[in-house]
Amino acid sequence: MKTKLIPLLLILTVVFLSNALASDRLTLIETGFETVERSYGHVTGSWKVKLKNNTEEDIGVSITINYLDKDKFKLDFSFETATLKPNETKTISDTKMFTEEVWNKIKNYETKVEEQ
Repeated sequence: MKTKLIPLLLILTVVFLSNALASDRLTLIETGFETVERSYGHVTGSWKVKLKNNTEEDIGVSITINYLDKDKFKLDFSFETATLKPNETKTISDTKMFTEEVWNKIKNYETKVEEQ
């Protein structure tokens, strides 16, 4: 298995702040996206989002990762939900398989986190 990171200069992370993030209920600590595997005309990419719940209550979140071309056109997306316990820091991650053709067009990604 060959692992190759997407060149960091080609990746632009844009985070849309929801009401939860804007009101300090959640802290976005880190986002990331990289190649984890290449095989038979397909590429598997892995994304992650690290969040901290700054409250004394459970918070449900929805996370959308949009994969964009050089013109910011959305080629594909990933979606995940999670619940953060009070004062919990949690990393949410997943993988997605792309064709080589689509993978080679991905130049940026954007991360959207919203409280449910």
